[in-house]
Amino acid sequence: MTSCRRETHITKAESSCILMIISEADAEGQVGQIYADILEIFGNVPVVYKALALKPEILERFWRLAETVFKSKTIPWNTKLMIALDVANSDGCVTCTGGYRAMLKDVGLSDTILNSVEERVVSPELDDSTQSVMVYAHAISKDPHDIDRNLIASFRRRLSDEKLVEIVSTINIFKSIIETIHSLALHEME
Repeated sequence: MTSCRRETHITKAESSCILMIISEADAEGQVGQIYADILEIFGNVPVVYKALALKPEILERFWRLAETVFKSKTIPWNTKLMIALDVANSDGCVTCTGGYRAMLKDVGLSDTILNSVEERVVSPELDDSTQSVMVYAHAISKDPHDIDRNLIASFRRRLSDEKLVEIVSTINIFKSIIETIHSLALHEME
């Protein structure tokens, strides 16, 4: 029913894999339905969801929240992926950075834009609204306790309340994904 993806010549004792995961082939019932939903958005089932599937009720609730944020149209999907890349960069998740960078390349973003997100500089290729979103996202993903009140006020003038909530929700989802990946050593299973 479960599998730990690793090279066949490595034993469980030698592997840093600390738990088994439910593969797409083994997903049944509620987990299978959720995997189908995840496939629609990502084109694959990231390992974090395969690990959460060990507790279907947790997978269900986590995925429904993530799906709601991912499908909301206040901020475009490409911008959400840029936020994910920024969060991964802030958290030092090399595996996540590579994965989000590849997803952004797949949707047509240029290396100039990707490099600007990773270097946390404004890209002239981004429109003003996207630049504002990225500056705000970077400020709060780095340290939400250390944001200058004047900076917050300037964002409130430039971004709608709906965008601010969606930015924060997007950051929270991706931070949670990254924390789960690292806490369970799933980055070594990718």
